[in-house]
Amino acid sequence: MTLIDMFVQGDTVVGVKHCRLPCPHTLPELRDALATLDAQLITDDRMIFIEDTDEPLGDSDVLDFDVDRPLILHVHRHHRIEVVVNFKEREESRRFSPATTVGRVQRWATRKAFELDPEEASEYVLQLADSTERPSPETHLGSLVRGDDCSLTFDLVLSERING
Repeated sequence: MTLIDMFVQGDTVVGVKHCRLPCPHTLPELRDALATLDAQLITDDRMIFIEDTDEPLGDSDVLDFDVDRPLILHVHRHHRIEVVVNFKEREESRRFSPATTVGRVQRWATRKAFELDPEEASEYVLQLADSTERPSPETHLGSLVRGDDCSLTFDLVLSERING
């Protein structure tokens, strides 16, 4: 039996769960494997996304994973999350999958939405609005929303610099 490392984030998951489970070939097999990790994780209203993909896995999808690389998943009940990014006096918004990483949103905001040059863009990070929390670039958007809310607001701020 071939085992595969899986890292799972989701709206009901605290942090990131790691497991080593038999490599699934169908969505029902994947759902069953994840249910052994946490029965509350897989319910009828939850969709399973592969990290940084726009669409959830479907029943007819054939799962062909590279067993030498970990599988990074996100389980969520929302298909899309409305993301607003504030920068100076401007605001831009776009809908993303819950499996989208904060790093991908940051690249979109700096390069496409606000059209910063690459050097300037590298000096900015995303911070949750009205807070001091700066999620790591690997964090999935769906991990940051709570309850029925399916939206997030970030401020694009200068990263902290250490002078030495």
